[in-house]
Amino acid sequence: MGFFSIFKTPINETLGVICGAYKKKLNLTNDSKLAFVELANEAYIQLRKHQRSNFSSPSDTYRMLSGKEFNDLSKNHSDNKEYLQYYLFNMMMYIRPDYYKPEDYNKNERLKVLIDTNLNY
Repeated sequence: MGFFSIFKTPINETLGVICGAYKKKLNLTNDSKLAFVELANEAYIQLRKHQRSNFSSPSDTYRMLSGKEFNDLSKNHSDNKEYLQYYLFNMMMYIRPDYYKPEDYNKNERLKVLIDTNLNY
């Protein structure tokens, strides 16, 4: 699978699409909780696109990857930022195991920076 991974959507593009859904909804509603749900919906779409979905819904995906429920979130972006980072990190590891497995500290750190960059305004 490693050789064929070069034909998949690059990690930064996939992450940009997922974060773009969050930012768009956040700008429209000023509600991070609603935007987070939109982000989870887009992440679920990306999972299916990459043929990695074993989940029945975006909320199941969020619950499994974060251990939280959508109702546990705040309307404030700053309050949710840590949850967003954790969820996105796990999501990208799940979407692209061909790139992130075996664990590589440098790749993990680059992913954290990429996530942080995509979440900042």
